[in-house]
Amino acid sequence: MAIKSVSKGEVTFIPAYSGNREDSKPLIVTIHSLSRSEADEYAKRTRYFQRPGNKGEWDSNALSVQKRQFCDNVKSVKNFLDA
Repeated sequence: MAIKSVSKGEVTFIPAYSGNREDSKPLIVTIHSLSRSEADEYAKRTRYFQRPGNKGEWDSNALSVQKRQFCDNVKSVKNFLDA
């Protein structure tokens, strides 16, 4: 299988949910596509650790890393309705 390159610029994306793509004013998201090395950097920030006082239970910072990745790479959101 061939390796596909990612766009070096920003990408406009119209999510497909609940007829969004057919809507007259669809939700539109502009994102920065991550290169493999950029994605690897976020993955390296993820840590797993045993929860204090809870033998055998583990936790991670994955949600905070994903939030940072989202905030760093979503450039704009248009037509978002918080109903």
